[in-house]
Amino acid sequence: MSRLRMLIALCVALAAAAEFRFERIACIGDSVTRGDSKHEPRKFQERSKFGRGNYPKVLAKKLPGGPKTFNGGMSGKKILTDEHAERGSGNQYITQNNDNGRGYLEAIKFDPDAVVVMLGVNDGKGLKNFPKSDFAKDYRRALEDFQAKMPSLKAVFVVVQFPIINDDNDVEVKMVNDQIIPAIRKAYDSIKNFKGLDVYLIDLEDPWMAKTGCVENAKVEAQTPDCVSYYRSAGDGIHTSEKGAAFLAELVAAGIEAAQRDLTTYSPTYRPTARPTSRARADVDTASRGGAAERVAAAP
Repeated sequence: MSRLRMLIALCVALAAAAEFRFERIACIGDSVTRGDSKHEPRKFQERSKFGRGNYPKVLAKKLPGGPKTFNGGMSGKKILTDEHAERGSGNQYITQNNDNGRGYLEAIKFDPDAVVVMLGVNDGKGLKNFPKSDFAKDYRRALEDFQAKMPSLKAVFVVVQFPIINDDNDVEVKMVNDQIIPAIRKAYDSIKNFKGLDVYLIDLEDPWMAKTGCVENAKVEAQTPDCVSYYRSAGDGIHTSEKGAAFLAELVAAGIEAAQRDLTTYSPTYRPTARPTSRARADVDTASRGGAAERVAAAP
């Protein structure tokens, strides 16, 4: 091959890499991801949930290139296996099918090249001491299941849940904010070098608190009306409003955009050595520049 042809081929390859975009993004989660249920077949929609936000629906509009997004949220689902459940057994996400017509089986059929995982809120139901080590092990099992069943999967985004401001249906503020949120970070630390996948962290806590003005570890009575406006209602305090879903989608999109820029630096067949990074705890300004995601390349 002549030098000119080699140069042209290199330019074409670089241009293709520079234009990398995830095309199909599956949002895996519980009722916070599921949101208003309006995306589901009519027989599964619940009018009582219509006031909630739906961040996966907004996410596609926040990302350039118009990727397809799939809402795989299923109410009550979790990471932990049933052996840890004192309440809500039978709800481990990867063992479920389609309890609302848009669940895990449909997410698999969607064949995503990226998965955004936001689970954990339901994992502490009925527990006093959260099993962080087992949570990390079961999070790894979830990634193994995704990898085995989703042939096009390139990347997984582990989302650290934003703080909640009210107890509801056995979901407790202190359990989620004090134990589960740190457990998600610990789980990420154990899977960030997952073989064959690029794993990223999107940590919502700091940018969420900065934007909403919510008081840390305080229930709804101590929060301002502006803080509460990001949640469905004062009586809820767990699920987002449309305003909250839009901001959530903005933070997730910033993380995905940061990953896409990073992925342009190498061929999909090349796995750079994992490099140490600090926990992603970006403020709102940093998140808007794509700093809400922490990139750790998969080990060779």
